Formats: sequence, structure tokens, C-alpha cells
Amino acid sequence: MRPHLTGNRGRLIRRSPDGRYEIRLAIMANFPCEAIANATNTLMILNTSARRGAEFRIVDDPGSGLSRYLHNLRPHGLRIGDAVTSPPFKSTNCYHIIHTNGPNYKDKWYGSRALMKQQLADCYRRCLEEAFEGK
Repeated sequence: MRPHLTGNRGRLIRRSPDGRYEIRLAIMANFPCEAIANATNTLMILNTSARRGAEFRIVDDPGSGLSRYLHNLRPHGLRIGDAVTSPPFKSTNCYHIIHTNGPNYKDKWYGSRALMKQQLADCYRRCLEEAFEGK
């Protein structure tokens, strides 16, 4: 039996008519759910959150075991557009963490707009593939 998830469910914004789906305003690192998606960098050592102070939250909260696990899994890092799943380690709000490396929009000269769109689409696709694999 899986452990009970803890965390802050945030504020309900809207619920679908059948009650199956909800839109909530919440902090992802605290939200209780099956899996959280972590937008990370190539070395998977930080969260690329735009929220100041949250950069290391998802990778630091679970403890050092997560960093070691990711380094052993992908010693050369995570290419742009790819995703990988890890256990939550000490995180109590999810069963899995899906790490994905998205395109760098700050360095616009790094690639063409079409390439960046494709890389972002690859991130979404790979996250869904990882989620459906149910690791």
C-alpha cells in the first residue's frame, strides 16, 4: 500500500461539470499528486522555476539521494526535450518526480523559434510518456 500524500492543495479556481478535473492555484513543490514535473537544467541540479527562491526546492527537499540517483541514471545529463522519472525520496507530496529539460528561451540566439517549439513539444510528450509508463 502506498503512503498517504501530504501537502497543500492550494485554492480551487474551477472544477469540471463532472467533477473529474480541477484547476487550482498552488505551489507545485507542495501539491499532493501522483507525480510532479520538474523543469530542470541539463545537469538536473536545479528547478528552472521563474519564482525566485524556488530554484532548488524540488531537488533539495527530497534530500541528497535524489541528486545521486539522477547522476547515476544520466551521468552526462539530460538533453533538451528529454525527460526522466525518479522516486520522490523524502518528498511526501508525490509518488514520482518527472524531470524535463526544456529549451532556453533566455538565449534566443541558441536556436530557431521552430526548433525551440519542437523542443518544448518534446518535453511535454516525454513527460506524458514517463507518466504513462508508471515508473
